[in-house]
Amino acid sequence: MEDISIIVTNTNDKHLKIVMNEIFMYKNKWFKTNLLSLKLSKTHSLEFNTRYFNDNINVCYNNHRISNTTHTKFWGLIIDDTLSWKYHIDQIKTKLNSACFAIKSVKSVLSQEL
Repeated sequence: MEDISIIVTNTNDKHLKIVMNEIFMYKNKWFKTNLLSLKLSKTHSLEFNTRYFNDNINVCYNNHRISNTTHTKFWGLIIDDTLSWKYHIDQIKTKLNSACFAIKSVKSVLSQEL
């Protein structure tokens, strides 16, 4: 799949909305060309913010509002809007706790010899 990454560094909200709309039109055209469909109800916008500047911009495409999200999973890594590790660490902690409990539970039953 062809992928485009566009970084918009403009504080003008109107310009950002125009660029986002162009991106959605391009992506939608690519999907239709490849006999796929873009499911807008599952499409989200992740806007990266700093600790001091947090401005949510509402993006619409074909009269459908693209919902903002604070974090998303991308190739197994949870990325949040401030590029911190908080959500990813919280998820890994839960998985590691489960794995540690499972190992601890079977430790007395299994032998240590190969």
